[in-house]
Amino acid sequence: MQDFISEDDLKTLDGWLKYQAVDQANTPPEELEDWQRAFEEARERIAACPKVGLMKLQPVPGEHKYAVAIEDGSNLWLTLWVRRSRKGEFFVMLPRGDRDWNPHWSYHLDGTLHIKSYGVTALERKNQPLTGTFQGSEDLGSHAGHGPKGVGAICDPAAFSGVVRVAPGVLGPRHGEVKLDLVEPGHEPMKFPGKVIVEQTFQDTVPWLVVRVGNCADIAPLGTVHGHGASQHAEGNQVKTGLKGCGERADTQDVKHFPGQEPKVVGDSNPSQYVCGDRRRGQTGSFPIFFSHPQKPFAHPNSRSTLIFDHLM
Repeated sequence: MQDFISEDDLKTLDGWLKYQAVDQANTPPEELEDWQRAFEEARERIAACPKVGLMKLQPVPGEHKYAVAIEDGSNLWLTLWVRRSRKGEFFVMLPRGDRDWNPHWSYHLDGTLHIKSYGVTALERKNQPLTGTFQGSEDLGSHAGHGPKGVGAICDPAAFSGVVRVAPGVLGPRHGEVKLDLVEPGHEPMKFPGKVIVEQTFQDTVPWLVVRVGNCADIAPLGTVHGHGASQHAEGNQVKTGLKGCGERADTQDVKHFPGQEPKVVGDSNPSQYVCGDRRRGQTGSFPIFFSHPQKPFAHPNSRSTLIFDHLM
């Protein structure tokens, strides 16, 4: 088990290099200078990113909201929340200062599940409908790469039907995972791929919502992309290191490709961006389009793009 890396660790060059898996003792001085410049640029982008602040969620009759929040002394940081609408649909929301980003999952009455980011659908899947009798269990995602303190999302427990409180040292930029499942009353949820530390079941409506927080311990074969019960192999990328699984990329800028639009070069303002696949540091070229974490969609990262893995699947 690797040492836990906290958000505060990423504020120091030593902690940030550890997160990047950079061995300072065996890295040439000129390369370390490049890493230091990248660290300073990242800190500037983070400082410029607007903070979410207190989530002002208004109560809606017949609606339920459930939060997952990280304890930090007297502070309670909101890392995600689940909303069950009056219609009976479910939404998994991730707080972000960039309002255009709006990464979220949605599970609709007809069984359609969407993962969207920047208004673009990254994944669509057909599950059982939420009308009629719900049977067994359905996946609402495994969510990793947590940095709510940096996002500045303050959790107000009074705004939620229930709050899953997570102690420090469990969920972080690299470590920990939140697994969400919808289950038939009395039915077991899908298997958690690691050690469960916190588990809570909300039974206000059917299906029940099961929230589990823990450490994911499974390792994927090199070259495999994972997500939501399916896998595929990365094409066109020759991987020369042992990095694999789901990770965060820290770019100075991206080229975003959207259907029917001209490619747009944009700079990143938030470090919490995740993608599944394999790559080596500094690699360019195409990247698999199957995502397991909502993120900024992109086709070709620039030559300074780095993928840092938050957990191994």
